[in-house]
Amino acid sequence: MAVSVTTTLPAIVNVGVPQSFQVCATTDGHVGEPVTGLATLSNPSQANQFALFFIPPEGQPQRINFNASGQAGPSPVFPLMNACANFQVTFNAAGAYGYTLQLISQVTGQVLTTLSSTEFVFQAPPAYV
Repeated sequence: MAVSVTTTLPAIVNVGVPQSFQVCATTDGHVGEPVTGLATLSNPSQANQFALFFIPPEGQPQRINFNASGQAGPSPVFPLMNACANFQVTFNAAGAYGYTLQLISQVTGQVLTTLSSTEFVFQAPPAYV
């Protein structure tokens, strides 16, 4: 039974430009299983170089903070389903930002899926922003 997590965040973004994106989960056999999400930065020292927000369907955006180990989460428990969640990130420094997203079963404690990616953030010339 496969579980996957994907993101629509482009691999290349500009400093200072808010970027809306989605994180999506799909499953063919774990629907409804209680899970948590965990985000981990490859370089924990970059945690203060961007602002990341969860955008709920209703209510105010919620800032996602990373600890000294470069982790955000685990998130509150939620039922796994074929669905997407909305987020927004704004980077305030150029660089390569590596990260890993995991969905963890609260039934077995096992990692159901992992996504690793790197964002390349550039300072665009003023005429192109």
